[in-house]
Amino acid sequence: MKTIRALRELIVWEMEDKGIPSISYVLVDGDDVSVEHLGEGVGAGAYFRVGSCTKMITALAVAQLVARGLLELDADVTAYMPDFRPPNPFARPGKEGTGITLRRVLSHTAGLVREPGVGHYMDGSSPPLRETIESIKDIPLKYDPEANSFHYSNAGFALLGYLVEEVSGVEYVGYVQENLLGPVGMREAAFSLTEEVRKRLAPAWMWNLEGDFPAPVFDLGSVPAGNLYATLDDMAAFMRALLRKSIPGIGEEILGSMWEPAVPTGRGGHWGLGFAVGELRGFRWVGHGGAVYGYATQLMVLPDAGIGACVVSTIDASNVVAGRIARYALELLLAEKGLGPVPPSPARPSPLAPEHLASLPGTYRDPGSGELVEVLERKGKLYLLGDGVPLRLRPREGRAFLVDGRVFGPGSAYPHLEVEFSHGDPAPALTWKGRVWERVPRPEPRIPPPELLPHLGEYGPDFNPARIFYEGGKLRCLMEYFYTHTLEPLGEGRYRMHGLLYEDEVLVLVLGARDGEGRPGIMVGPMFLPRR
Repeated sequence: MKTIRALRELIVWEMEDKGIPSISYVLVDGDDVSVEHLGEGVGAGAYFRVGSCTKMITALAVAQLVARGLLELDADVTAYMPDFRPPNPFARPGKEGTGITLRRVLSHTAGLVREPGVGHYMDGSSPPLRETIESIKDIPLKYDPEANSFHYSNAGFALLGYLVEEVSGVEYVGYVQENLLGPVGMREAAFSLTEEVRKRLAPAWMWNLEGDFPAPVFDLGSVPAGNLYATLDDMAAFMRALLRKSIPGIGEEILGSMWEPAVPTGRGGHWGLGFAVGELRGFRWVGHGGAVYGYATQLMVLPDAGIGACVVSTIDASNVVAGRIARYALELLLAEKGLGPVPPSPARPSPLAPEHLASLPGTYRDPGSGELVEVLERKGKLYLLGDGVPLRLRPREGRAFLVDGRVFGPGSAYPHLEVEFSHGDPAPALTWKGRVWERVPRPEPRIPPPELLPHLGEYGPDFNPARIFYEGGKLRCLMEYFYTHTLEPLGEGRYRMHGLLYEDEVLVLVLGARDGEGRPGIMVGPMFLPRR
């Protein structure tokens, strides 16, 4: 099958090029299903953590209850949970309710915080869902729910899962297993790390520029937002049900309304109700991505073409790679069905020359803003440390380079993929973001102000520590191993974080905070991270 051969060639190359231990995929074309696992340690029947793909399941559970008349999409959440009233600083005078509706929560426009205070992705205690909801009900809304502005919220989908429990009278996992997973054929999918799941779970890896290390595995408290474990056979069954529009208890009209673009994401795509929505070669696609501790998943189905693809990579934050493979697979299937041209094989970057590694690393400064970026060599690879993340540089022509690595690359929404170096005499200059950055000597370390010294160091759990440090005259916070945020002082020990981990969401970091047990730490939004 030409599609499989071409797809396998791309996957093998991406694995070798990006150092990805394994990539697995499943393709669905009508009744035909193709599954393949490439790499080490992953065999038939392997489980994967599919992260936020869980949100599609939760959204469909809500839709079932809407179809039964037990929920209304545009009713205020207080109709079902009278005591759930997060303060709304944007409320209009005389306006009743919270402004939080199920439609807005499903489309990430309700203004809720991204992470709950309990059960967030850095909370390894696996608390019950009720505690997660209790932790967000008194947190003020971050955005106006009537502004129809997209702001991703795991806390919101935890809330939806809890509403499923409240309205159905059945615990979330039990409801979903009986009313969704079982009927559509997801017979092995699970929401907790049972012994069977642990035994068959594909190994996954975290990383930084110093190397790769095993990913932690624990159950999230926000189960309805991202704690699904599934095999590729499960994901194939789910895609087939979507393609057939045969979700039990949900008519085609309701399902179709969930796939209508409700709000732009600001990243070139749109969001429906629990589903991402986009276009590929003139065909509508719907689906979701997933990112959770070492697993990067992309699921896409083209309902009007009858095809779907799900790809899982087992290196952290490699969703761009998984998405690129999924799109290429679907383009190949379209071509095979006579519904589009044969896609060209993705371009392979040229190898770095010894001269690149010898002459380009160094510190570069934007004369206008004074901002500094670093170009580093690590293990024969070249990285630009810009926007707080390691951007891998690949040669194009002459002194032009392209960002193409595990985190960002072709097909990503990141807008600054092109970098060029001058020949320079004696040192090169760097052109990036439409600005010319001058090569400068590495600045001498600056001594932090005395009032900051007690707060420098590590915070959070062993499996995902955050670090507060002082560099270049600014306070910074490293999270998730390689996402660095610059901290803007707001007064009274409060700082606004600027970086790419939370994309366009603004969080507040509070130094010197203490939890209910008196432990010192920091607050990142509603998340308390104790001092290590």
